[in-house]
Amino acid sequence: TLLSMAFIYNAFGTDRQFAAFGIPPPALGFDFLQGPRVPSTGDSAVFDIKRVYGWKNLPLTAFSYFSSGSPISDPPSGVYEGALRYRKMFRGFVPDPSTSADRHYQHPPGMAETNFPLSGDPVTGTGFVDGLGTAYSMAPGDRRTVIASGPFSLAPGDTQEVVIGYVGGLGADRLSSVAVMKFNDRFVQNTYDALFQVPSAPASPSVQVAELDESVTLEWGSNLDRVANTEGKVINPGDYRFEGYNVYQFPSRTASLSEAKRIATFDMPDDPTVILDEQFDLKSGQVLKVPVQFGNNSGVKRVFEFKRDYVRDVDKINNGQEYYLAVTAYSHSKVPGYVPTSLESSPAVITVRPQVPFGENFATVYGDTLAVTHAGQSAGKVEPIVIDPTLSTGHTYEVGFDETAGVTTWKLTDKTSGKVLLSGQSNQSGDELYPIVNGIMVRVVGAPLQGKDYSADPSGDRWFSGASGSVGELLFGGVYLGAGFRDGSSVAPADFKTVEVRFVKKTGFTDLNGNGTYDIGEPYTLPATGTQKAYMYTGLSAGSYEGFYDVPFTAWDVQDPGNPRQVAVVVRDRDQNHQWDLHNLAADPALPNNGDIQYNYVWITAVDYEATGTLYDPGAGGTDFMGLGANQKPVLWGIWLGPRGTRDPYGADVTLTLIPNFINTPADKFTFTAPAVVADASVQKASAEEVGVFPNPYFAFNPAETNRFLRFVTFHSLPQKATIRIFNLAGELVRVIHKDSQSQFVTWDLTNEGTLPVGSGMYIAHIEMQMPADGSIVTKFLKLAIIQEKEVLDVY
Repeated sequence: TLLSMAFIYNAFGTDRQFAAFGIPPPALGFDFLQGPRVPSTGDSAVFDIKRVYGWKNLPLTAFSYFSSGSPISDPPSGVYEGALRYRKMFRGFVPDPSTSADRHYQHPPGMAETNFPLSGDPVTGTGFVDGLGTAYSMAPGDRRTVIASGPFSLAPGDTQEVVIGYVGGLGADRLSSVAVMKFNDRFVQNTYDALFQVPSAPASPSVQVAELDESVTLEWGSNLDRVANTEGKVINPGDYRFEGYNVYQFPSRTASLSEAKRIATFDMPDDPTVILDEQFDLKSGQVLKVPVQFGNNSGVKRVFEFKRDYVRDVDKINNGQEYYLAVTAYSHSKVPGYVPTSLESSPAVITVRPQVPFGENFATVYGDTLAVTHAGQSAGKVEPIVIDPTLSTGHTYEVGFDETAGVTTWKLTDKTSGKVLLSGQSNQSGDELYPIVNGIMVRVVGAPLQGKDYSADPSGDRWFSGASGSVGELLFGGVYLGAGFRDGSSVAPADFKTVEVRFVKKTGFTDLNGNGTYDIGEPYTLPATGTQKAYMYTGLSAGSYEGFYDVPFTAWDVQDPGNPRQVAVVVRDRDQNHQWDLHNLAADPALPNNGDIQYNYVWITAVDYEATGTLYDPGAGGTDFMGLGANQKPVLWGIWLGPRGTRDPYGADVTLTLIPNFINTPADKFTFTAPAVVADASVQKASAEEVGVFPNPYFAFNPAETNRFLRFVTFHSLPQKATIRIFNLAGELVRVIHKDSQSQFVTWDLTNEGTLPVGSGMYIAHIEMQMPADGSIVTKFLKLAIIQEKEVLDVY
């Protein structure tokens, strides 16, 4: 009933026709992929392979069956009585004579009767199952089934459309075939519901390779268009989102993914980790949820250094040996229960050979961080990480910043060539998701928009804390609010300042509690000079402005210590008495007003202080200084001030200094140089001395050979152009090999010029190499021993 399907399966474990092919009996189902449509407000239906709205498709609404020669037999044909009996079955009733009352098929004892007899699960043997040989479940035999959907109206000229899917399943036995058939049907129904828009796997990563000394670097972060297409695209149907990358090593170039070794996974930092999907399990004969992806919330990376042979379980890789690698991307469906749960791109196998590049000296290795020079005041940093040292240009680069509408982006410029290589980059998180350019991952890290440090002078025995939940006598907590605070209030990078909040000593108070001492929350007389007024609000919503009133502190921009600038502040006057009267309600219940409550809000702005309070002008249409109205003002700091217990925080003049993290701004420039690759004639001639051949001796076998008829040795560390002449000990020329390719390797198949295998013995190789730098010729002699396998004449 859940699949709107009727199905048939074999009553016995073997079937003569299928046993002839050595397979168990399959199961087959008839599924209402699209039932008739009926009007339904707010729903949608499929009709003519299109989605139409204001309708819905009916599911299976009844099932019935009959069996020739059984108590429930065929309705008569050729007479109207037969049609009346079919009408009973269309509604889920037994095809009794039309004169009799409708009755349901007999159900198992204790089970409520429905229009769906035989609705149990034969795989588990639960529910209303067929073939039991009881009064409600006939013995195995012939079955004819009827599936119905309705009712619906069909006026003259109307068209109805019904689509039935015929779905098969072949499992390990007759019952598991039922499970497989139902599993397959879910794919069929999903595909039809999506109007044959089948979901696809993420785009395959574009992998670049650097073959180095006993190391191979894979990176797929330099093709920015492919990265965006792989990681940023939502694929439907199924709402598939990118989840991670897998790195595989294959045992051979032609091996399948099932034979490969998964050697790394880099997945999104949020769940899911291990992804389960439904698959047919041959051993149990059931469709089970099995793990198909093995993430660990490690975070996505686009670089992998291959230094270990995972297939052979060896903690190194050998220069000159071929290895087979692939990087895939996989996604995860965000629709609960959607199958398949995960899709993975097809692996594009890459053949790599670690090597010492001919005639090149590198000043860096994979993972090095290049030295950076910084001009500016930001607390940010730039970390150029070497990914591919073979691409190092010798150029100088600069990271700069642009500021547009309060949004900071960075760019990378090649100062040597004058080309802008990257622009509009927003990532300043310090993660691994930075573009790779010229073999370098430029990691730009921005300081967070928050307080960096603070101090109090004098501090005495006072307690100052910026940690949430740790209450200080003056500072409960602080945050540098920065650009965009309060619904678009714009703060220019130049406004980020170190601020001093200068509290003034109390000069008098009114003893409301009558105890002869000052208590927190009691009003006191402010000095005539050195004070400030604040814009007071009851809350943060429009219309809560109270006015411009005295506070016992002043706020100053002291970025230039020799030229301090007083700035405007905003405070929250919770009790609306227009006073600064912090106190703890629980500790001071006798006070005559509610007070502004311990840990009250103070906002320090980037705007010059005006003693007249004209910054706020309700008549000009302003409703909220904090940014809800037309007169929004830039706010730099939000701090929470409060007393500790009942101690007086104003017993002495105190200056609280708030130091921000300075973010990266257009005033900041970071420069670095990528060392040039040295490839002059002297380096190349030194490389020519490293030319060799392996295996040497050749003892009837080369581990790199894939079959006994493919024999070879490999010459390595060669320049692009070289000629190898092989002689026997009699001085006879056996073979000449000409090389003109970028690879430093060339093979000899152990045959002579006539393509006949050479005999076992010692050979001399004369190697003539042309140096790329100056065209000069360098020669080298090698001795190699060849011991052939016993020759079989009918092979050769």
